[in-house]
Amino acid sequence: MGLKNINKKYKNIIMGMGLVCSSALFTFSQSHCVMAKDNIYNENNIIEERYNGDYLAYTYYGFANMDGVWYKFLEGSVDNTFTGIGNEETGFCYFINGVQSFDYTGMAQNEYGWWYYINGVLQWDYTGIGKNQYGIWYYNNGNIDFSFTGNVYLNGTYYNVVNGNISTTQTQISCWGDSMTAGVGATSAIINTDDGQKQLSHADYPSDLAALTGYTVNNFGQPGATSDEIAKSANDYYSENITNDIVLIEIGSNGGWDNNYDTLIDQYQSVIDTAQSTEYIVIGDTDNPLESVDVNQTEYVDENQTEYVGHNETKWEHALSLAFGNRFFNTRLYLLDNGLSDVGLTPTEEDLNMIQKGNIPNELRYDWTHFNNYGYYSKALGIYKKGKELGYW
Repeated sequence: MGLKNINKKYKNIIMGMGLVCSSALFTFSQSHCVMAKDNIYNENNIIEERYNGDYLAYTYYGFANMDGVWYKFLEGSVDNTFTGIGNEETGFCYFINGVQSFDYTGMAQNEYGWWYYINGVLQWDYTGIGKNQYGIWYYNNGNIDFSFTGNVYLNGTYYNVVNGNISTTQTQISCWGDSMTAGVGATSAIINTDDGQKQLSHADYPSDLAALTGYTVNNFGQPGATSDEIAKSANDYYSENITNDIVLIEIGSNGGWDNNYDTLIDQYQSVIDTAQSTEYIVIGDTDNPLESVDVNQTEYVDENQTEYVGHNETKWEHALSLAFGNRFFNTRLYLLDNGLSDVGLTPTEEDLNMIQKGNIPNELRYDWTHFNNYGYYSKALGIYKKGKELGYW
């Protein structure tokens, strides 16, 4: 609406040769009106009063409020070329075609940053997602957080964020491995937790991890597969798919690395590199030391065979720990310390003897190598704690 029509509505307030400068007509932004002959002066602009038929016209530049609505003016008319954020006096409201919008929801930019609006009102404390032509963005307390890189949980979904930009691909967990990932041996089980009884019927560790994290978890377990076969499958997959996967890898129990730790480490690293993942966990073997496929390993840590492995690292575990640091999860040691208590089981004398030797208690196993549901749940819980420690979820 131009001033021409507005002045028709309010022409009865014209007095003599002057004009009553009143809020009944307009409240001018960041200024006041002063009578001077035939002119009304604004602090920054001159508003010319001149007769043109039966109405007055003005050359006013700036913001003005009428009947509770803000307008942006250019040469006396609503500036329909202006869409964006108003000034402080307007409450930084959002304008579309020169008129305050009460419907706009979305992003807007001024010299101070990118802001988020809901129904035309700036949301100073907004935390969530914003979308524009440049991408999808992470808002934290009202503005895009360009300093943030990591994973965030928004509206029931986890997203990967890099310098404030949210990937259009949802962050997922992908678990690569053999039968210990696929969940061979999973049987019905119920445990008691602080939140009541928990059903573990036929759940592999990726399924348990999905429940613990809230993430979508992919189980790429291949029963019987060797380390080189699993690495090839993973590399083929990531060569064809761009993902934001958190990569979990457990390989080697079925051979495929010629009992050469460097070969096994290279296989792990190839998957990490092909996935272009900065968030990964290398999961240690869970066979008892004496039953391990690693021919370098016995149930003892000394050549005289007087000291059981117990809570010491095996040679295999030590090699992976050196290679991958805190991104290596020693599953065997975790289950020795926490496996029974995680599922509310009381250790038997046999359990204690096995733990002393470094063997995972039979109460957590389905057979000599695979876990039952108790074992898989404790494994998932340990990996969940490791991921929390690393800031993955």
